[in-house]
Order: sequence, then C-alpha cells, then structure tokens
Amino acid sequence: VLTQARAAEQAVFDGTPLGPLHGIPVATKLPLAIKGMPWSDLTAGKLVIAERDSVEIERLRSAGAILLGPTSAGINLSDDPDYPPIANPWDPERTCGISSGGSACAVGAGMAPIAIGGDGYGSTRLPAAFCGVIGLHLTKGRVPSFEWGTLNSRPFTTYGPISRDVQDAAIVLSQLAGPDGRDLSCLQSNPPD
Repeated sequence: VLTQARAAEQAVFDGTPLGPLHGIPVATKLPLAIKGMPWSDLTAGKLVIAERDSVEIERLRSAGAILLGPTSAGINLSDDPDYPPIANPWDPERTCGISSGGSACAVGAGMAPIAIGGDGYGSTRLPAAFCGVIGLHLTKGRVPSFEWGTLNSRPFTTYGPISRDVQDAAIVLSQLAGPDGRDLSCLQSNPPD
C-alpha cells in the first residue's frame, strides 16, 4: 500500500495524467483477485496468492485507486481464530452483516472511503445498511465478471461500490462498468454517466 501511495504521489509531482480515483484507498471483498495478495481460489478451495488482477481490480488500478487489500466476511459462524467476527463500527456488540460485511465495516469505520462488495442475495446491501453506508447491487452484466481459469464461477454475484455517499458510488461504478471482450455476457454498450 505504501509503495502504491508513493507512486501516486510521484505521479502528481511528475505531472502525469491522473485517473478519477487517483490516490483513493479502496478495500475489496476477498474473492476479487489482487495480484500478489491472498485470494480465495474457488477451484482449489483455499487461499492462494493471486497471480493476476480480476477485471474489477484492473479497472480500479487503471483509475488510480490504491488497493488496500481484501476484507473478510462480516460474521464467522465457526470458532476459527484465523477468521474472527467483525464488529459493527457503530456498536461492537452487533454484527456488520455477512459476506461483504468487512467491506461495509471498513467504510463505516472510516478505514477506507470506498470498498467493493459482492452481492447476489443482499450481501452488499444488508451490510451497508447495518453499517450506515451506501451499498450498490448492480444489474448483472453492467460490470464484466469472470475469473481466470474457470468457466463462470460467479453466475449470480455482482461486484459494486460501497461508499459513504451516492456520488462516490457513482464515480466508482463509472470506472467499473463497460464492456470487456473477455466476458461476452456483459453489456456491450458503454454505460451512461
């Protein structure tokens, strides 16, 4: 993260063209692959170090975001000490929700201004509501969705922004959305602003 921040600062000093998310810290939900960071490989059933960025991460990176790394699910239903439950930022005795709870908690607690959550059945919207932030469940196909090496590992889930306000969510969505030749099921037209 510090290396990314130094590079972002140097780009400002050098007068390099800056992206719309330049220097903005972004946390992401664990199943999204960030090259060089732990990744939940659905085909292997374990955490591995990602060899590539997922398409969402590629787009965040090209927009200038600083990737903080993966967040955990919001609630742990086992006694595994490696994955403790995440406390709600407003009341540690309460849950921050499941699935994208770590991303919603990071934004609600002020640890990151933006996070990416995954939603198939309320997994972004509910944690966002529990943590007092905005969570957007996208229309399937608005953002390309695929995983390297698998045919279609996320047929129902969409990945979208969690933020403190709607304008930030819209800016992030504008960077994530749009066609990609690697996902033939995504919408092939450029989205409106």
